Amino acid sequence: MRLWILVLLICLVVNSPFAAATNTSNLLFNLTTNITPVITQVPVVILPTITVPTSSPTMEVTQVPTTTEPTVTPTKEVTLVPSLKPITVPITTPKEPVIVSNITVTPTPTATPTLLPSLQPTIKPVISLKPGISNLNIQADSPITNLALSGNFSFISSPSGATVTFDGSSSGTTPVTVAVDESSSTPHTVKMEKSGYQDWTSTIDHNPAAGTTETITATLQASPLNGSISVTSTPSGATVAIDGSDIQTTPHTYPEIIPGSHTVTISKDGYTPYTTTVTVASGAESVVSAVLNQVSTTGSLTVNTYPWGAVIILNDVVYGITPAHFDAIPTGTYTMKLAKFGYQPVMQTIEISSGKESKVEVALPRYFPPTGTLSIRSFPSGGVVTLDGITRGVTPARIYGLNPDSYNVRVSIPGYLDWIGIVDVIAGRETSIYGTLTPKGTVIHTGSIAVTSTPSGASVILDSRPQGKTPMTLQNIPSGMHSLILTYPGYEPVTTTTTVQDGTTSQLSVSLNPYTTQNLTPGLITLSDDAASYLSIHGRTQALADFNNPSSGFSSDTKYILALDLNGTVLADVANPELVGVNLSKQNSDPVSSGLLISSLAKMGGGSLYVTNLTTGEKPVSLLYVRPAISGIILSAVTPVDGMTLPVFTGDPAQMKESVHAAVVHAKDLTREVAEADIETGSYSSTSNMLLHSFDPNSTADIDQNGVSTSGLLTAAAVDGGGYAWVPMFDGSDNSILTLGYAEMVDDSWGIWASSTEKGHEIIVMMDAVPVVVSV
Repeated sequence: MRLWILVLLICLVVNSPFAAATNTSNLLFNLTTNITPVITQVPVVILPTITVPTSSPTMEVTQVPTTTEPTVTPTKEVTLVPSLKPITVPITTPKEPVIVSNITVTPTPTATPTLLPSLQPTIKPVISLKPGISNLNIQADSPITNLALSGNFSFISSPSGATVTFDGSSSGTTPVTVAVDESSSTPHTVKMEKSGYQDWTSTIDHNPAAGTTETITATLQASPLNGSISVTSTPSGATVAIDGSDIQTTPHTYPEIIPGSHTVTISKDGYTPYTTTVTVASGAESVVSAVLNQVSTTGSLTVNTYPWGAVIILNDVVYGITPAHFDAIPTGTYTMKLAKFGYQPVMQTIEISSGKESKVEVALPRYFPPTGTLSIRSFPSGGVVTLDGITRGVTPARIYGLNPDSYNVRVSIPGYLDWIGIVDVIAGRETSIYGTLTPKGTVIHTGSIAVTSTPSGASVILDSRPQGKTPMTLQNIPSGMHSLILTYPGYEPVTTTTTVQDGTTSQLSVSLNPYTTQNLTPGLITLSDDAASYLSIHGRTQALADFNNPSSGFSSDTKYILALDLNGTVLADVANPELVGVNLSKQNSDPVSSGLLISSLAKMGGGSLYVTNLTTGEKPVSLLYVRPAISGIILSAVTPVDGMTLPVFTGDPAQMKESVHAAVVHAKDLTREVAEADIETGSYSSTSNMLLHSFDPNSTADIDQNGVSTSGLLTAAAVDGGGYAWVPMFDGSDNSILTLGYAEMVDDSWGIWASSTEKGHEIIVMMDAVPVVVSV
């Protein structure tokens, strides 16, 4: 403070030149020794900054001539260090009055100043005084602790009023100035925030220069309006998250979503997770509607048996009848049982895998029950039936539980000669015989027929009556022409005639030929499955082109693919390319409408059938395996059948249709039992070339060696109001022949059909939908 007073007095004496030096607050001293200046009378020039030591140094002032300028030179130079912090320097007031004249400054004791360890200053203070000033004492009594330099950042925003955060500390609102030491560490971070505007952030990699102000200007961008996201799912109740957070349950609407791209994730137990990216516009709602795919926990199963008609049982639950395909079967291990009357049941373990198809093909082994059944009809009816001398009922009669053997049958009616015959009862089958009794008094001439066969043991049927097995001699045969059928398992049946003369024995020797056919259905099933898979994968256009291409692999010398639309129009037939575009509902002389029958069979789930030449309606005969429709296309695998006997039809198909229709109308007014009894007595038969029979659409007992079901085909023909079909006929063994049939349904449980006969002779084939002996 003394120094201030002395300087003030000097300024008053030397007038205005010294007055400019009154701002001595910026004069800093940092001295290491006593300073003894030499003063000349000149105007005082003061350096900007002086730091004063903690002790009070003494400066001696000596008056010098006015012609020379006083110079103050410290014994040591002081160097300013930029890292020192600025301090305030208090100065003591002088203890004695200052005399303004020939100035005398009373010296004070000299003290040694003490420097802080980090200070190494060098300074050359220069003091110029007016003439006449001498003995100037300058004394400071406050300590000096540090020295530093600083600058400023001035923050401005447009609009103003933004909150400024500098290096993590709030610094006020714009416009605002923040002091920064020149030695502060960098970089600096600055953030400006204002409601309704987007945050402004920046990084400053330097400090402002000491004593300067650097302006930082930010133009704030207005914040856009937020949007929203509406999320729904099928099924609902799924968990939804936006950008991995804010988990909610569907349906849910997320408000206040920042415009831009966002990831929406939807999940639910038992379903495949759903993820999508949605772009949210300012002020708009984005909609996400997700259909969740259920995780597959099921598989499918296809079951085929030979013959068809086996009941499919999985884990004691009945699933259906072969051939069959099932979707959505729960995955797991199952015990499958296949059961069919007349065949041994088959059991096996199958595995249903997720999303996969399991296929099972089984050949059922034949099973012969210990007993068989005999059905006996007579004309006239009401005859007493004896079997090996034991009365067993009145015709029409059905005798159950007979051991497999040959039986002597007698039918007696008063006023008629007894009808006598021999019948073979086959285990597990029903054998039928029909006898016409002759009134007493009729003269009868008889003879005999000796029958042999190769191989021996063939079954002999004479005029509808089973007689036994070769070799054998038939006695008391009325004179005239008689028809015989010889059958043997695995051989083609032989139908022939012989003439019996009164009192003589006719010799008949027959050679039977092995069947040239075998079970063809499994190969057709495989081909049709391949075709169906190809259609599903490659589509309608490509598949039909390849089905019509002989080199595509879907045709060979033995089989090919036939494709129809749902109306029976040919889409592919590589064997008969001229038929493409032709409707098979009625295209040749064959009374059977192949197109309608194939379509009807496909609607029933598929199956096998016989057709004649699709172009001419004549032989050769072909076997078709028909699949259910896929993509509006009915696929059938076709193969020729050699050795299949096709009888010559000599009746009138129109008359056959009329007879069946009349019988159906009549049966609707009766119970099934009474109607079937009328059918058995032949009361509906209007011509010797046809017989009427009943059939059951659910029967599985009449399937031939190629898997063709008589009842199945008749049902397929009958369901659309009636129709014709070539159906297999059974001869009491495993053999079959074909005949033409016309069928109509009486109700959903049964129907009536007419069979053709060859050369006016009777063929009995069905009785309550079970196979019986073919006889002529």
